[in-house]
Amino acid sequence: MEPILLFLPMIVLFGIVTSYTDIKMGIIRNRHIILALVYIPIAYSVILLFNYFMGIPIRLSYLQDLGINMIISAMFAFAAWHFKIWSAADGKLFLAYSGLVPLTAYSNTYFSYFPSFVLLINTFFPVFIFFAGKSVLSSSRKEKLDFLRRLKRNDIIELVLSVFWITWVTRLLSFIVKFNIGLSANLLIVLLLVLILRKNLNWKLSLTISVLRIVFDFQYIFTLTFAWMFFVLTVVALSTFFILAFCSGLFIKNIKIKSLKPGMVLSDHIIHERGKYKKMDESEALGNNNILKGDLLKIGKDGGGLTEKEINKLNSLEKIGKLDFSDIRVLQTLPFSPFLFMGVILTILASGNFLILINLIYSMLG
Repeated sequence: MEPILLFLPMIVLFGIVTSYTDIKMGIIRNRHIILALVYIPIAYSVILLFNYFMGIPIRLSYLQDLGINMIISAMFAFAAWHFKIWSAADGKLFLAYSGLVPLTAYSNTYFSYFPSFVLLINTFFPVFIFFAGKSVLSSSRKEKLDFLRRLKRNDIIELVLSVFWITWVTRLLSFIVKFNIGLSANLLIVLLLVLILRKNLNWKLSLTISVLRIVFDFQYIFTLTFAWMFFVLTVVALSTFFILAFCSGLFIKNIKIKSLKPGMVLSDHIIHERGKYKKMDESEALGNNNILKGDLLKIGKDGGGLTEKEINKLNSLEKIGKLDFSDIRVLQTLPFSPFLFMGVILTILASGNFLILINLIYSMLG
C-alpha cells in the first residue's frame, strides 16, 4: 500500500481545520494536534498489516528513519520555540506534519535523518518571496533610501562573515549525512542559524571562526565552486535580512498600554534604567549594554505573547508612573498554519523541493 493514499485525506482535513482555527481565532487547538499524532501510528499499523497479509516485505529501516525524522523534528520545533522563531503551537503543528507526510513523499529531495527539512524550505521560501515583493512594491523611493541610510556597516560585515563560517558547518554536515545539501537548503540553514544566534554573535567572533575555516578548509574555499556558492548565498542572505528589516514595519503597530490584550507579541523591548522603564526597538536593544547586564523586562517576547498577568503588571507600572511611555509597538502576527499547510501540499506535489516542480512546469511549457 502506498502510504500517501492513507495519509493524504488526514493531511487535507488536518490542514483545513487548523488553518481555519488559526485564521479565525488565532489558535491551533491541542486536541487537533493530538488527533494527528495518534493517527500516525494507527495508519502505519494498517500499512504494516496490509503488507504482511499481502506478502510484501516489511522494511524496518523505513520505520527507523521515520522515528529519527520525528525526533529531529521535535528537537527543531523545541529550538525554534526556545529561540522565539515561532510559537509552541506552531512547533507542535510542524511535528504533526513531519509524521503525517510519509518519507516516500520526499523522493526527489531526500535529506538523510531529517527529510522534513524540505517542509521548511517549501513553507518559508514562497511566503518570503510574496511579502518581499509586496513590501518593495508598496513602499516609496524615499522610504527605501531612508532605510538604506540606516544600515550599519558592522551588521553587513557580521552577516557576510556568518555566511562564510556557517557554510563550513553545512559542508561538515553534508559529510556526516552523506548527502549534498544543495543551495536552497544551505541558504535556509544560514538564515535560520543567523536568526537563532543573532543576539549572541558579533563580527569579532565570526571573524575568529572564519579564520579557522581558512586554516582548515583552505583547499575548498579557493575553488570556483565555493566562490560561486558563497557569492550567491551572501547576496541572497543580505537581500533577505534587508527586506525582512524593511518590511517589518508592515506588521508592527503602536498600541496604548491600556489596550493591550493577551497573546499580543511586543516588538519593542522594555528595559529598566534609573528607576524607570523605557522602551527600545530591536536595533537599539541589541546595542544596549543594559540588556547584557540583565536589566531587560522579559515580557511579551516569547512565542505565546503577553499573558494577563504581564498586562496587569504593565498597567500597574503605568499607574504609578514607572513607565516613561504610554504606548508600545506590537507585532501583528500572521497565522502560520495555512502557510505550513501550503508547504506540505507543495512538498507532496513536487515529491520534495517545490523548485523542482517549478522547473518541471517550465520544461513542459517550453
